[in-house]
Amino acid sequence: MVDNGKPSLQDFTTVNSNVEKYKKDYNLANFSNAFYFLALNLILGLQDDEIDESITDTHYLKCAGKESGHDRGIDTVYIDNSDDIPIIHFFNFKYTEKFDKINDFFPSSEIDNILTFLRGLLSRNTNLESSVNPILYAKVTEIWEIFQNTSRRIQNKTHASLKTNNYAIYHVVVLINVPSIA
Repeated sequence: MVDNGKPSLQDFTTVNSNVEKYKKDYNLANFSNAFYFLALNLILGLQDDEIDESITDTHYLKCAGKESGHDRGIDTVYIDNSDDIPIIHFFNFKYTEKFDKINDFFPSSEIDNILTFLRGLLSRNTNLESSVNPILYAKVTEIWEIFQNTSRRIQNKTHASLKTNNYAIYHVVVLINVPSIA
């Protein structure tokens, strides 16, 4: 990475070659779909089946022959139940195959979609069922169950945004780890 924060052609090429390998190895329809596997493996250390099960992106679901619909800017949801404290990860990914497009690739409307979705999720808005795809809604109901069945409350919402190389990632983590006061 160069000092000004702008990715070099070498950075771009490294990411792109890894994405190409995932696309070929998993016989995926396009590079954006392959990028999910690279990013989630690197960020969360997920296995391929965990990655596939976490993807809620409309385009990916269509390409995979799964039931699709609106994703409201939420491309993947991974619920980590490995500890007593569940951690819920939401991701929005943007990927480009063209080096000259790397600085103009994360529309602000996506952030608005994500925040609107999260507001509906946290307020348990039942209208979500009609406004998201079935895979995402299954994740929503699983999250609501976590909220319902735990004696904990949301302590922290961490918003992290990463825009570099030939991709952009918006990652939201919801930690549920402070005992509720009844």
